[in-house]
Amino acid sequence: MPSPQLVSKTLQAMTMPFTISIATSDPALAQRKLAELTPQVQAELNRLEDKFSPFRSSSLVSHFQVGDQSPIFDPEFQEVYAQVVALKKRSLGHFDPYFQGKYDPTGFVKGWIVEKIFRQVLQPLLRYSEILAVSFNGAGDMQVKVREGVDFNWQIGIENPDDLQELIAIYPLTDGGIATSGLAKRGHHLSIRGKDDLLQVTVLAPSLAWADSWATALFSAGQEKAHQLIQDEALTALLITKSQVLVYQNGQLFEIQNR
Repeated sequence: MPSPQLVSKTLQAMTMPFTISIATSDPALAQRKLAELTPQVQAELNRLEDKFSPFRSSSLVSHFQVGDQSPIFDPEFQEVYAQVVALKKRSLGHFDPYFQGKYDPTGFVKGWIVEKIFRQVLQPLLRYSEILAVSFNGAGDMQVKVREGVDFNWQIGIENPDDLQELIAIYPLTDGGIATSGLAKRGHHLSIRGKDDLLQVTVLAPSLAWADSWATALFSAGQEKAHQLIQDEALTALLITKSQVLVYQNGQLFEIQNR
């Protein structure tokens, strides 16, 4: 069987790129399906940004911030609110949707949107035998799936926070989400509540929304508290400090590499 070919399309929303990628044995079919689905994906990105952006005065989040309780009756708002409240409790407050003093679920919503669109719109492409794998990348955080029985995996590169042109690790992934949190690209977009001794955190999980949130929580917690949270939640993660790379699998410290 010839090597799969990749077909991709990048969209813009929320001031960041979102890329759909398809591994296929039939590029013409993949291009047709991509052309069909791209408007749907773009419309959904726009709809959810309108609903959850804290920067838009008309969004449900902005209405809730000023005391309007009507957003609570929206099913998607309810779903996100329930998830971030649960995450705050489980992370001992290190993931906090009120980190700026008012409700802002941004640290959860981007991963949730990517995962939602992936599962509803993109994953069904795998019913075509010519489509071997799909991925949806939102500014570097990804949800992926490979069709069962297919010898293929997505090679996910983890950038070195000290040199973004260099990869510090590569994860082969067939199913799930992977997210990275740190200050190398976006500056101080989160609140550091523990010791400021981590440069970057990557988390792998079945759900990108949870991977993204836990990456934020662990980075906020600092190395010592992150270690305990990883054990308690049986997380698979990669922590980067100034001197070490710490690799965890299912909550256990698997490897330490000196930098």
